[in-house]
Formats: sequence, C-alpha cells, structure tokens
Amino acid sequence: MPSAIAIKQLSDDTGVSENLILADDCGVIAQSILNPETLWADFNNKPVTKTKIDHFEILWGQANANSDFRILDI
Repeated sequence: MPSAIAIKQLSDDTGVSENLILADDCGVIAQSILNPETLWADFNNKPVTKTKIDHFEILWGQANANSDFRILDI
C-alpha cells in the first residue's frame, strides 16, 4: 500500500446511483444508494467492470478536494 491516498468529494447533483467496489479489471460489487439492501456482484465480467471504471474516471475528474479531509500525521 502506498503511504498516501487521495480522497475527493462529488457535488450532490452527480446522479450517482450506486456504491461500487471495483477489483482489478474484472470484478465489481454494486449496491443501490436508494435501496441499500439491493446489491449484486460479478467477479468475472471485464466489460461491465471496464464500463464502471470508465464512469469512475469521469467522476474522479469532476470531484474536488475537500478541506475537511486533512493530512493526518501519525
């Protein structure tokens, strides 16, 4: 693990409807934000995972740093 990570925050009007966990280039776990009990997973689906990664990259580019996420000196 690197010693630093970047955390960004999206505005509320992005239209994001899922929480995602993306694993490598072939696995995805998705949970509905509106219905948290609704989720699905597929650990061998490169096309869907690629689509989700591409969407994440777009959102990452639109997100901003938040001053509440400060450096934690340990």
